[in-house]
Amino acid sequence: MEKGVDFFKFAQNIDAEITIGDVHQSPYQNGWTKNDSEFICYFDGAETKESENDKYLSSTLGYGQTVGKAIRDYAKKIQGKLLVFNAMNKKERKEIPVPKKLFVPKSKIL
Repeated sequence: MEKGVDFFKFAQNIDAEITIGDVHQSPYQNGWTKNDSEFICYFDGAETKESENDKYLSSTLGYGQTVGKAIRDYAKKIQGKLLVFNAMNKKERKEIPVPKKLFVPKSKIL
């Protein structure tokens, strides 16, 4: 049975920096956390959109009670979407399709 693409290998292949941190110290917290989550995960500088024709960008973030759960939440939320880096810079903008199936190997979680 096909598991999909390893989340960490995908990040490495697209040269994305993964940020994992305390949700309460994140610039994205705004006084609110999902389900009292402790951790947040995202690719630095990346936004998402549903398809090439989609005009709207979203900030997609993974949340979890543990680092592993935050990473898995993020991987689940971005799979099958387009990652957009440098969205406001026409010369440097990159749109990268995310595989429809991503998995996070347990052996690579802290």
